[in-house]
Amino acid sequence: MRRLPPALALLLTLAALAAIAFASLFLLFYFFGFA
Repeated sequence: MRRLPPALALLLTLAALAAIAFASLFLLFYFFGFA
């Protein structure tokens, strides 16, 4: 595997964190909607 450029790795990390945060917020509102 080639090493990723630092900017691309940072972008991928931020995208993964944003996806996790969005999914957790979605699940939180989903469960609160059922509560």
